[in-house]
Amino acid sequence: MKKYKKLIALSMMTAMLTSPAISFADSNMAGMDNGVLDSKLTVPAVIEQRELTKRDLEAIDYAKAIMKDYFGTELKSEDYILDVFYSSDYNDEQFPKDKNFRENISVSFMPKSENGGGGAYVAYYEDNKEIISVSNMNIDYEAKRKMTKEKGHEIAKEFLKDKTDLDLSQFTYKEESPYNQEYVIGDYYYQRVHEGIEYDGDFISVSVDLSTGKVVYFYQNYTKNLKFPDATPKLTAEEALKIAKEKFTSELKYVTSPSDEKRAIPVYIIDTAFGDAVDAHTKNIYYFGGPVTIEKFNMTPDEVSNLTKDIKPIEFKAENKGQAVEAANMLLKEVYGVELTPKVEYSEYDPNNVYVTYKDTKAKLEYYVSINISDNKVLLMGRMPMYIEGMPYDMPTNQKPVINYKQAYEMAIKELAKIAPEQLKQVDFEQVNYVYESNPYTPAEYYFTFPRKVESVEFQEQFIDIRINGITKTVESMGIYWDDKKTFDSLEGLIKPEQAMEKFLSDKSMQLRYTLDYNQTKKTGEPVIELIYSLVSKDGHYSGSHIDAKTGKYIDYPVMYAEPAVAP
Repeated sequence: MKKYKKLIALSMMTAMLTSPAISFADSNMAGMDNGVLDSKLTVPAVIEQRELTKRDLEAIDYAKAIMKDYFGTELKSEDYILDVFYSSDYNDEQFPKDKNFRENISVSFMPKSENGGGGAYVAYYEDNKEIISVSNMNIDYEAKRKMTKEKGHEIAKEFLKDKTDLDLSQFTYKEESPYNQEYVIGDYYYQRVHEGIEYDGDFISVSVDLSTGKVVYFYQNYTKNLKFPDATPKLTAEEALKIAKEKFTSELKYVTSPSDEKRAIPVYIIDTAFGDAVDAHTKNIYYFGGPVTIEKFNMTPDEVSNLTKDIKPIEFKAENKGQAVEAANMLLKEVYGVELTPKVEYSEYDPNNVYVTYKDTKAKLEYYVSINISDNKVLLMGRMPMYIEGMPYDMPTNQKPVINYKQAYEMAIKELAKIAPEQLKQVDFEQVNYVYESNPYTPAEYYFTFPRKVESVEFQEQFIDIRINGITKTVESMGIYWDDKKTFDSLEGLIKPEQAMEKFLSDKSMQLRYTLDYNQTKKTGEPVIELIYSLVSKDGHYSGSHIDAKTGKYIDYPVMYAEPAVAP
């Protein structure tokens, strides 16, 4: 449970730490060794409070007033690292805003000490200060429920009645997933409906701490004056499913066994990405991202050998910390052509992982190399913009890539041949690139993932990934996620792909709903809503897409629960 609590806290803090307005100081130094600085990786890092403007302070005062009004919580500025974000600072001409878009402001409160609670977050519209979201993260995730879920729902409804002017008759309450029944937080979710049909664009969410009876989170997304299309579909749900399933695929893959993390077992994974929705008026497949063209790139092992025949792998010996630093220095020079002063950090979870970082203040870049000294292998390496307080790094938007996807693909394979030649012999080289009609620009970076293959079957949990900068033709990052100790079950006695698909479809149906068409909305500047059928499980709960290739049963992975809590 402690691990679960840390994961939640870390995810919340990460969300707040992604702003360029927060600066990081060097970690506490643990000592010196051979002229190399040592430090221990800790979370959170040391964070400095940036200078706040008058506008910032006004927003912070309003957020503090909201926290007191909504939750009865009084926040003292001196106890927190404070930051304010303005949507107007992130205008992008490539993505014109909806004519009805309203500028918004968000304020975050991060505790200065680990014992300072969980912090808080408030977001509101700039024009009339209407609340979008408010969160009190001072929660004891190890606490037991002291009231029923139903009692928490009554508290949530009273909160909505007292703090908002939302008309709940326009919403339908969505029952909580059974996987969350023992969680100390009760989540209450309302979806907007029109003529009895759900609309996925507008919703309300309220969370109640069932150990204290206090509301700890509220979010609303409600759009006025929407125009809904005709609610009468041109086909039935059964006809929609028949159209949709023609796009479904069943592919054999390895996944880690739910009962034994050291084993991988064969499963059929049902892919519905390009068939899980049907336009209820045109009877065509509805693509949420808009029309898409699928490009595939692949090389045979012989073609890869020919491409990399002149590539010399970078050899090194890293059986201890000193050798790991020397190897990291060499890798930095070989891949990036730079020589910088190393700083060594260690993972508190695995002391064998030596993480070396470098700062190039002139280029405003940081480099990193991670090596495991237990098996003498590179885990990670790459570079990233270095934040300098008050001067965030931005790539010039007027630059265009000088290489295309195929060229970047070949470059990625060549670079990996230097760093991970043995793993490269065991991966699937096929890459699928989805080019959406709604995406008018060429990406500045190309991202490739090469999953491990065992007896021609992919094991996607182990892979090599790499990012190539299309402008500078540079490796931005690479990671080798591999474990040679994993065992793989045999591929004998498998059911057929058709049987797996039949099992998957046995508890599926199509549900009629309204959806916001983001592509048409972007083009017109006004909300455009479509009536569609979308794939759902018949009982209303997600049943997964993994079918055991030997038993033909769904694979249910264990969910990380809070400890069982008995409500009176």
